[in-house]
Amino acid sequence: MDIINAVESILKGRMDEYAFKINSCIQNQHSEESIDKLLLLIAKYSKVSSEVSVLQNIKTQLTSFAESQQARPEMDTEDED
Repeated sequence: MDIINAVESILKGRMDEYAFKINSCIQNQHSEESIDKLLLLIAKYSKVSSEVSVLQNIKTQLTSFAESQQARPEMDTEDED
């Protein structure tokens, strides 16, 4: 799960970066390209947000699978005669 946590950290870092840039864009909306820049940043934020959501689903599935494997009783492999 270390790779999952690493990817999650990277994606959350990107979301923070885009959120900061969105806020900066809103504060400095005097330039002509502000609308286009804001739309682009929102699209990037939305994409990364979706990726985080997918990653959370994967993480949940992996955790559920691991828990079901642990809860499953060991089957006896010896033949009874």
